Order: sequence, then structure tokens, then C-alpha cells
Amino acid sequence: MKATVIQCGEIGCWETEKKSGIFSLELSLEEPMKVEPGQFITLKPLNPLSVMPRPFSIYAVLFPTNDWVEILFKVVGPNTKAYSELKPDGQVEISRPKGKSIPLDPAAEKYILVGGGIGGAGLMLLATELDKDGKTVDFLLGVKYPSQIFGVDELQNTNCRVQ
Repeated sequence: MKATVIQCGEIGCWETEKKSGIFSLELSLEEPMKVEPGQFITLKPLNPLSVMPRPFSIYAVLFPTNDWVEILFKVVGPNTKAYSELKPDGQVEISRPKGKSIPLDPAAEKYILVGGGIGGAGLMLLATELDKDGKTVDFLLGVKYPSQIFGVDELQNTNCRVQ
């Protein structure tokens, strides 16, 4: 499916001006798609020497329309470098969501989510879904540099705390 770039840029921490090396890519989808916490999408490689689609955890989705998605990624090779240079109105080929959703115990009232580095991005959608269900969430995020902290602003007015 084709997706249109809304914006792409390096994220920064609210406490520091240092660069993080982590990019946010916001995409407008040509048709809505149902996304569940724990699923991922793949992006078609932009490097001509690559053939395998690249998987990315879904960081955020616009509910209830499901026609907008955001991923976070760290630049580590030629494809992620090319993705980091995408401009608004550019096009990229993505897959529909893949993988199984994260199973939850509906009786649990409190959750602790633990993620390291960019791997924590896939827990963000789960944290927001748990908050919608009235659950309390402590999101423990380990990062190498303070500039790589994310999710604080997004979870500011929720029952979720990022530590």
C-alpha cells in the first residue's frame, strides 16, 4: 500500500538540545488499517541494493480514522538513512500491519512496560491503549543518551509515567 509522508525529522529530548539519531516518520495512508499494540509494518527499501522490506514497530495511530501512522527509527544503515531523508508529500510503500497483538490480562489494573532504546517505541501504542482502558502504566525506558528519551510529551496527560 502507498503512504504519503506527512513529516519526517529527528526527535529531540525536552531536556537537551543534543541530537538523538532517532527519527519520527508520520505517514498518511491511502486507506485505513486496523492496528493493534505489538504489530509492525514494513517499508519497502529505498536503497537499490536492498530487496528485503524493513520492519518497524508502530509508535502511534490516529484513532478512530486509522488513516495515519507514526514510526520511530534509528539511522543505522543505508535504508534508514534514506528513510530519514524523506520529505513531505513523498511516497513510500508499506505493508499492512503484521504480527500478533500483545495479549493482556483484562483483570490487571497496573502495568509495567520495559523497553530499551528504539525498541521501546513499539510499547508506546500499548501504553496509550492501556490508558484508554483506565489502566495505570509505568513505562521504563532505557536509553544510551538523554537526547534519546521519547514518549514523555505524548503521555503527559495520561495515567502513564515514563521513567
